[in-house]
Amino acid sequence: FNLAERLVLSICTDFLNHVIVFNEDHLRRLMRAYVSYCNKDRCHLSLNRDSPMGRKVDSKHSKNAKVKSEPILGGLHHKYIWRKAA
Repeated sequence: FNLAERLVLSICTDFLNHVIVFNEDHLRRLMRAYVSYCNKDRCHLSLNRDSPMGRKVDSKHSKNAKVKSEPILGGLHHKYIWRKAA
């Protein structure tokens, strides 16, 4: 595969195959959200499991902290962070 083919395959398998696109504007909003996710949060093996914009490593703040799941892209993907236990 060349780079463009790999990008299109990733977009389709990771995202577009799991959503219903209603129109061109909707597709543009979805793609902006996906590109933002890829650049800010998604792990890239070629970047040593970091993201292109760099990700802050979230450390456990206290002994009682719990892992919380934050939905990304409408819950298709998730970001996991430490939060204080209630």
